[in-house]
Amino acid sequence: MKPKMGRPKLPKGVVKDVLLGAKFAPDEAKKVHAAVKRENMGKSEWIRKTLLSAAR
Repeated sequence: MKPKMGRPKLPKGVVKDVLLGAKFAPDEAKKVHAAVKRENMGKSEWIRKTLLSAAR
């Protein structure tokens, strides 16, 4: 039997399965992308870190 292709399943408790959405104006999106690039992070990682910090 051939092994399954793709990313292996993550263990329970590690999976992120809730999606929060927001729309940005083009100038706002540019600011977000610039901040992500400055921090040298992935966009989702940066947004998650920033929102959780603000939520505290």
